[in-house]
Amino acid sequence: MERFVFLPLVISLLILSFFFKRGSKDLLRASFLIYLLGIFLSIGISLLQASLTYFLWERNSLSHLLLPPFTPISYFLSYVFFHFFRPMLFNLSLSLLILALLKIFNKIFKGRLFFEEEIYFASFAVLASPFPTNLLLIILVFLSGILVSLSKKTCKKRVEFTSLYHFWLPLAILMIIFKPFIITLPILKDLVM
Repeated sequence: MERFVFLPLVISLLILSFFFKRGSKDLLRASFLIYLLGIFLSIGISLLQASLTYFLWERNSLSHLLLPPFTPISYFLSYVFFHFFRPMLFNLSLSLLILALLKIFNKIFKGRLFFEEEIYFASFAVLASPFPTNLLLIILVFLSGILVSLSKKTCKKRVEFTSLYHFWLPLAILMIIFKPFIITLPILKDLVM
């Protein structure tokens, strides 16, 4: 379900990044608002899934026995936490961690590492990419930056800083679209929640 909600948002943010000048206040505001919307949608989707599960279990002749008064409510709560809220909380926590770390690194290096809106691009990309593809996203973005820097060094014979600005959102789109195939990779298969 998240794929159909977050994919249009990531594409919208990517399009906005081409319409607004890099570093503009309008793009910073838009990226912050889309990130905030992503947080609310993520929580809302988990609540909706939990509500629909309760509704469906209540209507089924067998699964209604898994709800009160036949079974303690703790069974249902642990089920919805494990299946709907745990992945959301992990994605949200990782996203907030990325947000905090990038802001700290940007402050240490006096704003030379990331554009302000890029920090929200990265955080939203991590939030929108479902686990474990968000871990792969982080690795691929930094590897892409390293490869581009190495190719610039090879071609221009000098070291040049490579911004990760245009890597976060396109790679997030790929992670969202190809998640069903990515999670079958042997290295990620054991991580799937």
